[in-house]
Amino acid sequence: MTCFAKNSEQVFTELLEAVAADITNKEAESSYQGHEGKNRVDFKPAAEESSSQTIPAFRILLNEISDGLSPDKVEEMKNLLIDKQLLRKDENKIKNGMGLFIYLESTGAISDNNVDLLVELLTLIGRQPLGDKLRNAISSSTLNL
Repeated sequence: MTCFAKNSEQVFTELLEAVAADITNKEAESSYQGHEGKNRVDFKPAAEESSSQTIPAFRILLNEISDGLSPDKVEEMKNLLIDKQLLRKDENKIKNGMGLFIYLESTGAISDNNVDLLVELLTLIGRQPLGDKLRNAISSSTLNL
């Protein structure tokens, strides 16, 4: 049992690090400014294009949902999940909405074709518009999943 917990913790940590690296790379790519900073240019050398990883559309959507949550709302969500889908020992590791979503995804509580729990949580904390955005994106297949 202890071995499984450590393995689960390692997987969670690796997922967080991978997403953070992906987000950092995405920000670096999109922050390149054209001549004299007048126009933003998305710059990616041709050599990098074939080797770069793409962020799944579901993760981009989760990041947008996360951006719409205050730290207080994330805490409310964590409190609703504690001792159910969220283990107490993992609670303090989660610092923001995206961290919570990655955790829920790693435990199988949410996925790109199962967002019911997340929509319910968003509704319970008074952020139903975000839940509607998530549900609409999934149901309209705009994510190219």
